[in-house]
Amino acid sequence: MHKLKSKEEIKVFAHKPPTDLQRKLIVDKIKTDYYNYYRFICVLYGCTLRPKEITRLKVKHLVRSEQIFRIIPDKEEGNSKTSAQRDVVIPDWLMQMLNDLNLQSCDPDWYIFSGKEGSKMFMPGKSRMHSNSPTRWWRNIVKIELGLDVTQYSLKKLAGNDMVKLQVAHGVQDLLELPKLQMGHSSKSITEVYVDEHKKVLSQIVKTRMPTL
Repeated sequence: MHKLKSKEEIKVFAHKPPTDLQRKLIVDKIKTDYYNYYRFICVLYGCTLRPKEITRLKVKHLVRSEQIFRIIPDKEEGNSKTSAQRDVVIPDWLMQMLNDLNLQSCDPDWYIFSGKEGSKMFMPGKSRMHSNSPTRWWRNIVKIELGLDVTQYSLKKLAGNDMVKLQVAHGVQDLLELPKLQMGHSSKSITEVYVDEHKKVLSQIVKTRMPTL
């Protein structure tokens, strides 16, 4: 008797990342014909944020001095699945794309990707985008126009895989293992109470070495 797959296993399989050829076809099409939307999916890939979280990003959440998005949970906005504040590192190439938006001249409470239809869609504005809008764009472009069976959410898994390859390429092993052993901790979560340098090392790799989409 075969064991039934869990919902999580099914979810992971459903969001199988695109092949190299599919990736090229998708990126070339969106980057050429729908650049504002391309910038949106670059945030999804480069920062591994959920699509709904990206639609809730405001200008004030971008901390330029640290090159991060500071996600502050807001129940009314529904901008995070977690209850804790978190900082998300922005790769250099993506930061340049965001700089091109001249966000410093925008209202801090504007959404970075607003929901105004037309040429201003996915551009800074005061209108919040519906969380399903990006998925509809992906379906129309990738699934209908290109005829590819690839989901928008699969870009998160693609990014995760690329980050693993990035660590291997730069000889980065488990940075917490040695201090965990030395301090006699039973878990890495305990070690993280005392150690934070590993986050700086990994953040620097993401900033300077994360490949473009």
